[in-house]
Order: sequence, then structure tokens, then C-alpha cells
Amino acid sequence: MEKVDPLDSSDELQAPSGQTLLAYKTFTHDLAELLVSDPGKFVAYRGNERLGINADSFALDEEIGLPRDQRGEYEVYYIEPQNLEVGMPVSGLFSDTPLETQ
Repeated sequence: MEKVDPLDSSDELQAPSGQTLLAYKTFTHDLAELLVSDPGKFVAYRGNERLGINADSFALDEEIGLPRDQRGEYEVYYIEPQNLEVGMPVSGLFSDTPLETQ
């Protein structure tokens, strides 16, 4: 398996769009309520508008009515406790758990 250098800047990273950032801020604002009402489900936002909640991300796409390849029109988040300092799910790739050193 090829090792990936997280500091390698050969791939251009783009800053999130205003709509993406607004969707994330709205999600984090709503998260406490969502953890009580819908833990373990997926929620979709377009900007500050919540589009839907579903236990299945494919069903959520169908509920929203846009083809999956147009998912860029909205953001989907998994409802679980978040590490808000880095903006990623605690169990996700970029958690607050330190990586093992080589």
C-alpha cells in the first residue's frame, strides 16, 4: 500500500464554498438536538436549509430528489459526536487520536 504524506501539497486543495461552510456551521449548531432525536442517521443540508434525515444515505439522496452524482448541490453528514476543533467525526479519518509514528 502506498503511503500518503499529509504534508504533500502536490494535489491542490480548495477552500469550501460559502454554501458548504454554511451547511457545516448549521449542522454543528443543530448537532446537540440531532444526537438526541436521530443518532446514527444521515442528515443533508444545502446552506442553512435542512433537506432531510434518513438512516440510509442512498435513501436520503432519493428523498432529496437529486441524482447521487449531483451531491455537490448539498452536504451530507453522519449524526455522531464530533471533534469540532478539527471539524471531523470522532471516529472518522481525522480524529483526535494520534497516528502511530513510523
